[in-house]
Formats: sequence, structure tokens, C-alpha cells
Amino acid sequence: MAKSDSDHALADLNQAIRLDPGPAAPYFARAVFRKAKGDPDLALADLDAGLSLEPDNVAMLLERAQIKQARGETVAAMADYDAALKRESKNAAALSAHATVLIRTNSYAKAIDDLDRAIQVDPKNAQAYYQRGFAYEQQGQSAKAIDDYNKAIERGGSMTATRDALAHVKAEQRRQQEIELAEQKKQQELKFAEGAQETRRTSAGGRAKETARTEAGGGKEAARAETGRGEEEGARAQNG
Repeated sequence: MAKSDSDHALADLNQAIRLDPGPAAPYFARAVFRKAKGDPDLALADLDAGLSLEPDNVAMLLERAQIKQARGETVAAMADYDAALKRESKNAAALSAHATVLIRTNSYAKAIDDLDRAIQVDPKNAQAYYQRGFAYEQQGQSAKAIDDYNKAIERGGSMTATRDALAHVKAEQRRQQEIELAEQKKQQELKFAEGAQETRRTSAGGRAKETARTEAGGGKEAARAETGRGEEEGARAQNG
């Protein structure tokens, strides 16, 4: 749109509001226009005005929440998303946006709950699959993350971002598998070494017992021999 056309459109909206400040629609339209022109402060002022007239307007609540979210006003954004979902609990866009804030605050389980509902409402929602895949990835659930990233791609999601995320989680999955295999090998080697050590202890113990028995047997033989010699000498003395 040319600059003159933009100015003309804004002038029309301004005039509509001056002539009849009651309806919320012109405020909403001017807010969207101002947001697109890079003036979020004035856009928020219009949304506040519009919502004062129509507090249950979900579209305006979502628009205001998105601006607040972009400004880093997480708590205020969540309040608007909550208000929108209170009025339309099955609004897929609201659920996805709400989940985005939850993900940014590391509330992955709650985000997944929102995205489950969003996908149930709109099974073709590629962005919801992408977000849920990311949440699963942060929880360490690589298989579920890979499945969701693939579904996002199948549904025409952002190819570059989703493919990059998919490649990353697959690489991480391989790394974890390698770590697990290395740990299993280490445990097997440790178990083998412990078994070998036990075998050596058992063998050494057996040899020691055998030596003791042999020595004990030799001692008994010597004692019997000594007793026999004594008896012979005693008999010779009696005969003499």
C-alpha cells in the first residue's frame, strides 16, 4: 500500500471513531493498522479502548496478548490469553498462543496440554505440532518430538525451522543412545571383572583348604608313626 493510501486509510478510521466512538470495530481496525506500521503503543491504546466497549471480544484479546508478549510482558499476555480461552476454550489459535508463553517459561507439560487440545480442534495445525514437538524435545522425549516434527512437515509447516529441529533432535537421540551403549558396555565389563575376581578368590580358597587338609593328614600320619614306635620300644623293653 502506498504512503498516501495508508494515510487515507488511517484518516478514514480516525473519522469513523470521531463520528461514532461507540463501536469497538474501528478501534480494532486502527490497532491492527498501527501495529503493522510499527507503533505498538498506539495499537495497545486502541485495543484497550475497544475492549472497554467489548470486554468479551476474543480477537481483540488475542491481538493485545500478542503485542504484550512481543514486548516481554509475559504476565499481562497470559492474562489476556486466559481471558480469551475462558470465552472460547476450543479456540485453536488461542491455545497455540497460550502454549507459546508456557514454553517460554519452561512450563512444558502445561504447554503440551494446550497443544493437545489445539490439535484436537484443528488436526491440520502444523504450528501446533511443531510447538508440541519442541516441548517434547525439552522434556527429553525424543521419539515423540521426532513424530511431531514429521507431522508438522507433512502438514506444510515451516520447512527450514522444522527440518533443523528434526535434525537436531535426531542427533541428540543418537548421542544419548551412544552414551547408553557405552554405559552398558562399562557395566558388562565391570560385571565380568567382578566375576573373574570372585573366581580367583574361590580358586585360591579351595587351594588353601586342600593344603590345610594335606598338612593335617600328614600330621596325623606322623603322630600315628610316633605312637607305633613308642609301642614297639615298650614291647622290646618288656621282653628284655
